[in-house]
Amino acid sequence: MSVVFTTTRTIPPTSTRPIRSTSITAIKSTSSSINPSSTTRTTSATTTLSAQSPTKPAGTSSMTTSLPSSSPTTSALGPSQSFIQATLNSHNIARAQYGASPLTWNSNLYPGTQQWANACVFQHSGGNYGENLAAAAPQSITVQQGVNLWMTEASMYNYSNPTFSSSTGHFTQVVWKSTTSVACAIASCNFLGNGTGYLVCRYDPPGNYLGQFAQNVGRPSS
Repeated sequence: MSVVFTTTRTIPPTSTRPIRSTSITAIKSTSSSINPSSTTRTTSATTTLSAQSPTKPAGTSSMTTSLPSSSPTTSALGPSQSFIQATLNSHNIARAQYGASPLTWNSNLYPGTQQWANACVFQHSGGNYGENLAAAAPQSITVQQGVNLWMTEASMYNYSNPTFSSSTGHFTQVVWKSTTSVACAIASCNFLGNGTGYLVCRYDPPGNYLGQFAQNVGRPSS
């Protein structure tokens, strides 16, 4: 993949309003969160060049706008059984390594997940669920590739200070123990150029609640 985007979010324990946190792997990263005891928003940002695409200047792709291209990789009648199984396998193998129970497929979450992917807008939808996003170009992306990408953050998670970080938020959502179900969808878009693969995964109950990391993010099994 020459360009890869990923994004996740965190939610304060005293509010149902999602706090969006975005990281764009290899191109640009930015995050924002709200201290649950105040209304002060903190932000941080970094910008780098993509190692896979050194001729592409940083920041030239928008993460919030795109030209719509609705070409989902799953049937209009719903996801295939093989896609569902691949989604569960990729998540549950990762979760088992951190002491989290297997997820089940959430058929209620799926229609909205596919609809959001088809809209080809790289930003969070803001619903009452956890949400991880990833995009890649020039070829498409699979759920396994997305989960593999999110799980690379595991080595950066600080168990001595168990809280949200934009550098580890995808990982913590994938392995969040209180999450019990997932739905993912993929669409073909063009916000990174023709052939952009856009992956949206939603989780219920959502993870990344501030103040609940210690009990929900397990240590890796030896």
